[in-house]
Amino acid sequence: MGSTGNGMFGMYSGGGAGSIANGGDGCPIEIENIRLEDVAISEYFLNHNDVPSAGEPVELAMQLINKRLAVVLTSTQEVIGNLPVSYNYLNLCIKKGKRYSGAIKSSGLLPIPFIVVNLYA
Repeated sequence: MGSTGNGMFGMYSGGGAGSIANGGDGCPIEIENIRLEDVAISEYFLNHNDVPSAGEPVELAMQLINKRLAVVLTSTQEVIGNLPVSYNYLNLCIKKGKRYSGAIKSSGLLPIPFIVVNLYA
């Protein structure tokens, strides 16, 4: 259950700075169609043996969980999945005081449990 990315360990360096393309430092206002990782081993899936429904409100956890940027269901604060490491730069945005919330765009159990979210600052 690895992470998607370009295979460069730099994505993990500097609290996420290594994942910023072309050395930019901007924090996005919206990030759409993020397919979460580790859904089938997430806290929510292990507790409910299911995925939350489309439209449910979510937020990006303000602290790393198991050294990853995690998305939690707003109503229960259960982790529903991790962001791909290509979004590690958002850790720097969080440290600058940005908060990200949004909703589940789609989810399902087949062929494997999946969740797609949209996040907005």
